[in-house]
Amino acid sequence: MLTGQYGDYGLPPGEASWFMHAMLVGHYLNGAAYPVGGSSRIAATILPGIERAGGAVVTSAEVVRILVEDGRAMGVRLAGGEEVRAPIVISDAGVALTFGPLLAPEVAARANVAPTVPGAAPSFAHVSLYVGLRHDGRRSPFPANRWIYPHHDHDHNVARYVADPDAPLPVTYLSFPSAKDPDFTRRFPAARRSR
Repeated sequence: MLTGQYGDYGLPPGEASWFMHAMLVGHYLNGAAYPVGGSSRIAATILPGIERAGGAVVTSAEVVRILVEDGRAMGVRLAGGEEVRAPIVISDAGVALTFGPLLAPEVAARANVAPTVPGAAPSFAHVSLYVGLRHDGRRSPFPANRWIYPHHDHDHNVARYVADPDAPLPVTYLSFPSAKDPDFTRRFPAARRSR
């Protein structure tokens, strides 16, 4: 019961740090949070500050290479061939992507950073499915979040699935953001009428 939300950080309880789980549980015990207006409000709220500081936000623009000149990141090349240059380049793609396909191999080698940690087993992926329902989420018979497990032994569930991908999924998480957002029915009045 106490480790039931391990899916939020991905490792089964037997492999996760106590501190990671304590922070997660603390988040929920303090009431958790959901942005009024949906998660897109986070980006919409931050965007004006980025633009006032001279930055730009570009979406649906796949980065294929970090451009490096004289040992310093100077910009990125997009999939369409365009180059975007900036005085500071920060990659939040993770070590594997940044020092793997995004940097030229010779640049990554000079940085002495490998895209993988020797001896570290690869993690297993997750699948997300988003379903839109024509329904007022605040009157839903479902809770805002629902964790579903085949058995209460989370470590066993994960080990069984890693050994046999045809085994039952070790965890399924259903989330109904409309049930969390007090502004949902104002933004989507049709959902209120469809009840």
